Amino acid sequence: MGLALGGGRRVRGRISIKLAAIWLAVAIPLFGVLFAGYYHWYSARLSLIREQRLDYARLSGRSFGVLIEDMRRSMRFAGPTVSKSESNAGAELMRVAEPYPVAYAALADTAGRVLAASDRRLVGADVSSDTAFRRAVEAPVRGGIEPSEVSSDGLVGFHVAQAFGPAGERPEGVMLMFVDVRELHRSFPVTVTTGGTSIVDSDGQVVYQSEDPRLAETRARWGEIPCVRLALEGRTSTSLDFQYPPAARRIAVFVPIATLGWASGSAVDADVAMAPFRLALFAGLPVAVALVVATLAAVFVAMRRVHRSLASLAGEAKRIGTGDLDRPVRTDRTDEIGEVERSLEGARRELREARQQVSRELETTRRLLDAARGLAEWTDPEAVLGSLAAATLGSTRHTRSFVFLWDESRRELTCAAAEGEKTFPVGVAFGFGRLSAPTQQLISDHLTRVVDFDTLPAEERGSVLEGSHILLEVPLVRHGRTIGLIGVDDPGERREFTSREVEIIEAMSAQAAVAIENAQLLEATQEAARLNEALNSVDASIHSTLRFDEVMQHALDEGVRALGCDAGAVEMREGESWVVRYQRGFSGSDVGMSLSDDEAPSAFRVERLREPMATEDMPADEKANVGFVKRYGLKSVLAVPLWVRGTVAGCALFYTTSVRRFSEAEMDFGRKLGASVALALENARLYEGEHRVAETLQEALLALPERLPGIRFAHSYHSATETSRVGGDFYDVFELGGLFGITIGDVSGKGLDAAVLTSLVKNAIRAQAIEERKTPGGVLAVANELLYKESPPEVFVTVFFGVLDAQAGRIIYCNAGHTTGMVCPKHGGVELLPANSPLVGAFEDVRFEDSEARLSAGDVLFLYTDGLTEARSDSELFGEERLYELLHEVAGRSPQALVQRAVDSAVEFSGGTLRDDLAVLALRVGE
Repeated sequence: MGLALGGGRRVRGRISIKLAAIWLAVAIPLFGVLFAGYYHWYSARLSLIREQRLDYARLSGRSFGVLIEDMRRSMRFAGPTVSKSESNAGAELMRVAEPYPVAYAALADTAGRVLAASDRRLVGADVSSDTAFRRAVEAPVRGGIEPSEVSSDGLVGFHVAQAFGPAGERPEGVMLMFVDVRELHRSFPVTVTTGGTSIVDSDGQVVYQSEDPRLAETRARWGEIPCVRLALEGRTSTSLDFQYPPAARRIAVFVPIATLGWASGSAVDADVAMAPFRLALFAGLPVAVALVVATLAAVFVAMRRVHRSLASLAGEAKRIGTGDLDRPVRTDRTDEIGEVERSLEGARRELREARQQVSRELETTRRLLDAARGLAEWTDPEAVLGSLAAATLGSTRHTRSFVFLWDESRRELTCAAAEGEKTFPVGVAFGFGRLSAPTQQLISDHLTRVVDFDTLPAEERGSVLEGSHILLEVPLVRHGRTIGLIGVDDPGERREFTSREVEIIEAMSAQAAVAIENAQLLEATQEAARLNEALNSVDASIHSTLRFDEVMQHALDEGVRALGCDAGAVEMREGESWVVRYQRGFSGSDVGMSLSDDEAPSAFRVERLREPMATEDMPADEKANVGFVKRYGLKSVLAVPLWVRGTVAGCALFYTTSVRRFSEAEMDFGRKLGASVALALENARLYEGEHRVAETLQEALLALPERLPGIRFAHSYHSATETSRVGGDFYDVFELGGLFGITIGDVSGKGLDAAVLTSLVKNAIRAQAIEERKTPGGVLAVANELLYKESPPEVFVTVFFGVLDAQAGRIIYCNAGHTTGMVCPKHGGVELLPANSPLVGAFEDVRFEDSEARLSAGDVLFLYTDGLTEARSDSELFGEERLYELLHEVAGRSPQALVQRAVDSAVEFSGGTLRDDLAVLALRVGE
């Protein structure tokens, strides 16, 4: 008995040991599998959080970079305009700064002195020591940003600077904006559903924190935090124990903003981020405990069955732990093992659902980030709107999305982009009265609406979205006003919207409104720059030539190009008719055609309105010239009046072959173009009158005898511009009883006034030279006294006057501040006749000296004005050295050949464009 009992105990002991071994053999792997599964899940959740924070950090940095680049672009485009706005530069600066979170904007010269500012107290300040200013002036990119600082007014912020001026040349000036960090959060185009984003400057100071916008004002310094420091050094870093707020543990990722040397980061509360994992962990613990208890009970009930079943369950658990969650666990048993199988199957389903949920969250985040990247990358409004419509449709399970823009002045919505089924044509517009009542209300209160048309009264449905059952409308809002809306629906189907879908579209709307405004601002800036460039080109043409036909054709060509039109024409009012004088884009066969008021309706209406006028749909205009419109396929026209002395003298017309709505900026361009052309018309009229007087005076001033005994001479006068046909350069050769008077001079100034003084000096020298006892110095002394009394203080004359005795081979001369005269011997060489007396007319009591030079038979006296040696090729002068070399080369040639060679060389050197008139006189004795 005792032995039996002892044997039974031993057997039970062995069985217990085997059961324990079996239990351990199953329980340990099972616990390992469960731990591995939860640990894998934990790692996946943590990795997901890191990736989300990394994406948000990058998006934050990219958006901040886009904001800074947009500010610099605005300053670069606005700089030339502001620098030319002498009276309203401050207002222009306020306009440039208005869209941005800045305290003030300023314009400084390249030395750092503030010339204008939106805050007048800053005018005259020295910003040369400012980091951003120095970078803008010195760096090749012409832009700079400085770390945040406290201004003299106690504001916390940082400067953004942008130089402007022609590429490759020294900047013309520098625009600066002081970004106020208190306002930065209102313009920052990043939306984060959980956690927050931060921007840290290169000194480690916080300049933006989405959860606590006032943190930047406290001058919080994060530069010593390891993950922030690494980002500022150019490396992406992660922290699982980021202490902000100080009492909280956060998961944070910081990335460098390479273009600025700053850092961008995103952080989320660790407890909040890991809450879904803990929730699932606690929910799964009872399952794990039940699984262990059931396994232990099964071991004691039936060892073999437990062994087989646990082995099977261990395999299933291992499979689930490795991530294979798609194949179900067998649940056909009805005993305790079956319960464990069903529990394991429940755990598998929960894990799969959790994984699917994480995948959906990742996909949603990816789509939002893709949409944000797309909106941030496009600068063309049309591309931004198209990207928004596509991203909206791709982020929901619905079949149609569209973007409408609201025009407050016209009180209508216009389709700007659409994707999906039964879309609207882009450009179709709907008046306010055709909109549904909820849409009308959305425009005023800026609130998202899910509209159920099936329950809406018929009188409130409007006539826009026929066939729509349920519509999601999300407003696009900027600066407290609705600029448009995003719509999503399913034409012909009734499909509800989830709260998550509404949240996604609202997030996109917040980012899209900023992107649309930035793109429109850039487009408006580019349009203004394009139109200003065209006006500058026209103005330059007007001031560079008086060829009226050339100016008018150039103005028409520039107008067509700047407005993006297909054709243009200028019709002039001549009597009772309109005559086509200039065309572009047409066959040209209409030039010279005379039209009645009915045949030129646009010009006639502009003449009556006295303002630019646009017709968007010419075929529908009952007053249009139908034959002309059909022949060229015209759709729209902008007509601009051309003024002369308060009267409309003509009309410039710009046509398109597609329906076009001309913007206010384009209408203003038309007004300015008309004013510029009016100036050309007036200049041409004045020029015609002065030109006749000019030709008469010029002939008198430059008239010389055809020949004189004993000498041979040649002369040439070359005008720098058409308007300088009458200038201050002159020369004269005349007989003095066997001697010869030789004069060449240059009166300061141009035009008819200079010509009058030229005549006075020339005639005074002739009159005084007749008196035998007066030397050249004495003659110029009398001319000096006369000119000093009869001319303004700023007027003076440089004169070379000499008396030549050809038989004796001697010249006595007085050089009053004129260019150096030259004697060129026939065998080569040059003898200089430099100035020996002061300017004529500049001072009252001065002495004029005489000098003497010898000329042998065949020698040449060469005289010229400074327009010859000051001819320019870029920044280089023709100079006296080149003239000496030229005279050496042509030694012994005739005066005519010498003069022609000198003039041709100067004109060729300057590229055909002289900056000053030139006169040349050469005489050879012994002829």
